[in-house]
Amino acid sequence: GRAMNGATNVNVPDVRLAEALASLPKEFKHLAEGFPFASTSWSKKEMRKLIRGYLPTYERASSLVEAYLENLSWFCRPVQREQIMDVLLPALYKREWVDESDDVPESEESPEMHQLALSLALFSCGAVVDLTLPPYNTEAIIYNHLARAALSLKSVFEGSSFETVQTIVLLSKFEFFVSRKTSLESAWKL
Repeated sequence: GRAMNGATNVNVPDVRLAEALASLPKEFKHLAEGFPFASTSWSKKEMRKLIRGYLPTYERASSLVEAYLENLSWFCRPVQREQIMDVLLPALYKREWVDESDDVPESEESPEMHQLALSLALFSCGAVVDLTLPPYNTEAIIYNHLARAALSLKSVFEGSSFETVQTIVLLSKFEFFVSRKTSLESAWKL
């Protein structure tokens, strides 16, 4: 719209969302926006590999986790420090994933996808409360969309894990803390 002085009002969250989404493959946007009902023609192996390509460095991941723990977890802590440091981060950065093998049974790959989704949701929440970044920043948006895409690779209604529930809680917290007009409605919808 236009302000009274004739200048154009720009909705900053909409601009940041557009910038973030422009950097993601269309398939990620489709999965994230259609969550939890989206599907993809890409193989799960391809999607996991692409999603893993967006992971932050270990140092940045640690920084995002600390931002989450210091600035957001006081409100509600669905993920404890011990789980993050002893399970999630080591799973992402200290061991080989089974993704490299084509003969991994479906039942063995799902928990790792849920852990990946949970880690991405943590990074998203950490980025949204990182005091060195603007609110509703591009980094937070990207990790949020990637977490949703990762969850979409397996139905959240069939055989959900504890990590699935934790991820959905964090995605709701993200919506609550991004301070967009529709944030509260989106948080409750999750």
